[in-house]
Amino acid sequence: MIAIDNLREIVHSVLSMLDMWSAAAEELVLGTIAKESHLLKWDKQVGGPAVGACQMEPETEYDIWHRWLFPRRPDLVARIKNVCGATGPDPDRLRYDLIYNIIMCRLRYYRVPEPLPESDNIQALADYWKDHFNTCKGKGRPEEFVELYHKLVLA
Repeated sequence: MIAIDNLREIVHSVLSMLDMWSAAAEELVLGTIAKESHLLKWDKQVGGPAVGACQMEPETEYDIWHRWLFPRRPDLVARIKNVCGATGPDPDRLRYDLIYNIIMCRLRYYRVPEPLPESDNIQALADYWKDHFNTCKGKGRPEEFVELYHKLVLA
């Protein structure tokens, strides 16, 4: 597990370097990391393909790169390379690289046309996480996001 103050500083810095920071984005990424890996308590889903701090599936990572970044956002590809050196999907990096995880998590939400909720509306952030990260196919519940956000992020 990582100290929340350190994680918050890293998330803020990475999102700022990408020019993708907002208070809502920061809280959503922190809440996602809290919910998905309990602040880096584990790096691989038990019985599933999700990995890393945000527990993203390699298929999702591949989709972000090949269906969105490469064809539509070469500017972001260049920024990602500048921030962490990544130039395409990399399942090992997805599992072990915290900075890359933060980037991929933010990009997962960034592609959503619906605006982010207010940063202090934890229930709305949880609902947004469920709709756009965990999805209806996932087993996670917004109540778990809220509980872990309060327990781990606001600790």
